[in-house]
Amino acid sequence: MFSRVINTVQSKHNSAGGLNQSPELVGRIVLNTWRLLRHELSLRSYTFENVYHHLFQMKISKLSNQSIGQLWQTGFITGTNELSRHLFLEYYLQRTFGSISIMNHLNFIRRTFDLSCAFGMPFLDVIERGSQFRVESMLLPLCLQANYLPIRFSKHFIR
Repeated sequence: MFSRVINTVQSKHNSAGGLNQSPELVGRIVLNTWRLLRHELSLRSYTFENVYHHLFQMKISKLSNQSIGQLWQTGFITGTNELSRHLFLEYYLQRTFGSISIMNHLNFIRRTFDLSCAFGMPFLDVIERGSQFRVESMLLPLCLQANYLPIRFSKHFIR
């Protein structure tokens, strides 16, 4: 999840700025990383460990839910084992920062932001909408510039 404070200085919400500047996204955006990766990569398994190994050639261990529960119990609930607490936090920090590293490695946020600027549509619509919506968003300004009236068919006409 990416969260930003509402930007009151800048009038355009999706201004890309310079080529070397990072995009300024206004508001809160929640992305399902693993659903997006299915469209980005072609793998047999989309587990965190497999995707991370495929992109960075580094192996990451997977703990079972029972092991994680034992680390939580001994480290936080009973407070008897400092090493368990450290291993528990290290495991989840590795997975959290690993997910961010995967998105940065694929340059997903920047590419999506550039597409939203090119198409003139909101950031999430680039991800969620289909390709026909993107084509229409490119054609509509061109039609208006050439004084053409775009035809919109109703659902009744298409059936």
